[in-house]
Amino acid sequence: MTYSQQIEIVTIYSASQTTGARTKRRLLGLLSLAVAAAWLWGAHEKADPWIENKAMLAGIGELGGLLFKKPIDNKTLTNQQRVDQAVEFKANTVESEHRAAVIAVTPYVWDVFAYLAGGWLALAGFFGLLGARVSRRMQRQAAYLMILSAIVSVGSIWGAIRWGGLPPSADLPFYAKVGGIQSSYAWFLLLVTRSLR
Repeated sequence: MTYSQQIEIVTIYSASQTTGARTKRRLLGLLSLAVAAAWLWGAHEKADPWIENKAMLAGIGELGGLLFKKPIDNKTLTNQQRVDQAVEFKANTVESEHRAAVIAVTPYVWDVFAYLAGGWLALAGFFGLLGARVSRRMQRQAAYLMILSAIVSVGSIWGAIRWGGLPPSADLPFYAKVGGIQSSYAWFLLLVTRSLR
């Protein structure tokens, strides 16, 4: 009696281990490193001075409003007018302190998210340059951080104008441009990493 047994051979093919996939990861890693360098340079050299300049101008305007206010002759005021003037001065002082706090905190909030996104993208690009498979997941995470950073940037500008006393020079197209430019590479990464294994 002879038994014939069928043998089935299954070949497992992993695209992530091929030279082509590794090369794609390395090219994307190199591109991400370049974008991360530009992102971090832009955050440090361009955006930070712009924010500090706007904050300084808003602070000077606020201070100028208090310093160059026309003095009122206290001799001609009634007691009620003096009380009203003291209440108005206190309200203006509290409002000025509130605006100064918003202007002081807003750039730091923006900086934290911008540097976190840029740093994570640089790290993901470095691992991609090495051809590591983990770089795909890290670059997707960097993309999410970049989108979050863009949202925080738009929100920070809006908050600094709304509550910080910055001149209201930003309109909807300006916000769309800031958000679109900052998140453009993130959307590219999300599309490319879907096909990359």
